[in-house]
Amino acid sequence: MTDRKKSFSERYGYEKVDNSLVWEDLPLPSRNRLWSRIGGFVLVPNDDDTKTFLTRLWDRFYRKEIAELWYTSRPFGGYPKTYFDFEGTIKYVKDFFFNDQWFEVFDFIEFFYEYYPDKKVIDRYIPSLNSVLEEEKLAYRIVNGIVTPQTDKEEIREVEKALNPPDKFAPVREHMRKALKLFSDKREADYQNSIKECMSALDSLVSVIKGKKTTFPNFVRNLDVHKALKDGFLKLYAWSSDAEGIRHGITGEELKPLMAEARYIYVTVSAFVNYVISKYGEGEIKERGKPE
Repeated sequence: MTDRKKSFSERYGYEKVDNSLVWEDLPLPSRNRLWSRIGGFVLVPNDDDTKTFLTRLWDRFYRKEIAELWYTSRPFGGYPKTYFDFEGTIKYVKDFFFNDQWFEVFDFIEFFYEYYPDKKVIDRYIPSLNSVLEEEKLAYRIVNGIVTPQTDKEEIREVEKALNPPDKFAPVREHMRKALKLFSDKREADYQNSIKECMSALDSLVSVIKGKKTTFPNFVRNLDVHKALKDGFLKLYAWSSDAEGIRHGITGEELKPLMAEARYIYVTVSAFVNYVISKYGEGEIKERGKPE
C-alpha cells in the first residue's frame, strides 16, 4: 500500500500528524471507517451468515435473550409469521459500535474474527480493517485475530509466522497465543506473565526439536552459532526467567516489565522460534551436532 499524501495542513503544521497515535482512544472518524467495512459490507439484511453471526453475537457477546431477535407480524390480515429482525439488530450493533468504550469496539472486532461463519470474508476484510488502523495512525493492528499494540510490518510477519508453526509445534503455538493475549488485554495487560509464556514457548520449542523434555539454555549452549549471539540468547532467557523478578541494578527493587519490554521479548522470541524451526525443524540438527 502506498503512503497517503500529506495534506496542506499536515505539511505546514496546522494539524498534528500524530494526533490519533494514542493507546486508549478510538476517535469518531476512525469508528466511521471501521464500521463502513463491517456494517456496510458484511452485516447485511436477509443474509444467512449475517443471521448466524448476529445470533452468536446476541447470545455470547451481549448475553441477551435470543428471542429478542425475532418479531411476529400479521401481513395483510393473514396468519401471523415470525421474522428475524435484521434491521433492528444491526441498528443496535451500530449504536454499540459508536457509543461504547474504545476497548469494547476492539472486543467486538475480535469476536467478529472468531465467530463470523465465512472465513473467506474474514480473510478479505481483516486486511482492510488493518489498513484503516494504519491510515488513521491508531496504535493497534489485528494479528491472528487479536487486536494488539502496533508493530511494524516486519515484526507482524514474524509474529504471525510464530503463531502458525507446523502442527508438531502446537505447544509453542499455544504459549505464543497466550502470551499475545496477555500482552494485548485492553483492560489490564499482564506483561510479566506474557514474558513468562514466551519463555515457556522456548522450552516447548526445544523439547519438540529434541524429542524429549529439555530447557532452552541446554539447547542454546550447543547451538552452532557465534558465541556472542549464543550469550545474548542465554542472557535474555535468564533475565526473562528470573525467579526473583526483574530488579533495578542500583536499588535492588523489583521492576515490573513495561509494555516496551514485553513487546521486545514477544517479537524477539517470535523471530527466534521461526529461526529454530526453519533451521532445525526438519531434522537438520542431527547433522550439526547434539544441542542438549
